[in-house]
Amino acid sequence: MKTNRSARWIIRIRFAVLCLAIAALALVEFGVGGSLASRIGQTTAIRSECPQAPNLCISDLMEAAR
Repeated sequence: MKTNRSARWIIRIRFAVLCLAIAALALVEFGVGGSLASRIGQTTAIRSECPQAPNLCISDLMEAAR
């Protein structure tokens, strides 16, 4: 069954509006993300003066378990 012209026109408009809505949401998301990033700023990890844990491999753990 073939759809009439008005139904096809409505489907095209609906598809165009859907694409514009998705693009608008993406634009708003990037805008809000950029706004938050400029307010908060970039954070870095604080370097501690604590000694690091020793480097162990699995064979050391298996040997200690015997």
